[in-house]
Amino acid sequence: MYIADFTAAMTDGGELIIIGPGLKRFGEQDSVDRIIRKYGYAGTSRVLEQWRENEDLQDSTHATVHLIHGDKALSSG
Repeated sequence: MYIADFTAAMTDGGELIIIGPGLKRFGEQDSVDRIIRKYGYAGTSRVLEQWRENEDLQDSTHATVHLIHGDKALSSG
């Protein structure tokens, strides 16, 4: 079992608490799971700031994009 996308259901500043005994990973790949667990879903501006500062995000662009998937800023254009 994995969680793919739940960010669109949260309001700004919301907190997500997951109680899932069967949950093995976030995302479909172990590499994405590691990035999500390390940085979390923080919105576009924060994720881009983290991307500029962290080599692991720069080396894993697909995981970085996953962190901002669902952010309101992406769909407001």
